[in-house]
Amino acid sequence: MSTLEQELSSLKSKLARKDKIISELQRQLAKSDSAHETTQKELNNCRQELKQCQVKQESLSQTLEKTEGYVK
Repeated sequence: MSTLEQELSSLKSKLARKDKIISELQRQLAKSDSAHETTQKELNNCRQELKQCQVKQESLSQTLEKTEGYVK
């Protein structure tokens, strides 16, 4: 095997390793993106639920104030 052929073989091997690393990183990125999207949806749902609870709490507070006014 000539020096050029050895160098070519070495470069192909390095390229294959780097391609494998890139593929793994892309897989991890896709997994992270998916987890982020899921978490973002859950966060948005929690925010909506919190707003609903705050509205309900305000309504209950107003009702309590009215009933306390009748009791006095």
